[in-house]
Amino acid sequence: MNDIIVRKIREEDIEQCALIYVDVFSREPWFETHTVEAVKRYLKFCIESELFFGYSAIQNGSVCGMLICFIKPSPAGNILYVDELCIDLCHQHMGIGSLFINEIEKYSMENGVIAILAHTDKEAKAFSFYEKHGYVSNTGVVALSKNM
Repeated sequence: MNDIIVRKIREEDIEQCALIYVDVFSREPWFETHTVEAVKRYLKFCIESELFFGYSAIQNGSVCGMLICFIKPSPAGNILYVDELCIDLCHQHMGIGSLFINEIEKYSMENGVIAILAHTDKEAKAFSFYEKHGYVSNTGVVALSKNM
């Protein structure tokens, strides 16, 4: 894994990140149907946002994973929300996700972030990944949604 570089996400990463996103999230358990163009617009918006925070994982000059976060100020202090974490299928289980988690935890400690929140499907591999890194499920908190 010494040939994988984690860096702040850049605009030139958007195309490759969008392709990875569409590939990963079109599969079980998400089955999302986003187009590459829609994901590129979303990522461009994120990069331009003042509260955005994210990383790309690079191997041999190509993006192999991304982490998208937002900082949300609250009266108690800043909270880091993990919005998206996805790794190219052929690079999964190589420690890239752990590199991302280490980076945001280091950032959080250095910048007074009081909590990191991540949402995922309980049936997704990501759920056990977060648990392995010390994240716990908040049984009293639920996510509610309404399709419009």
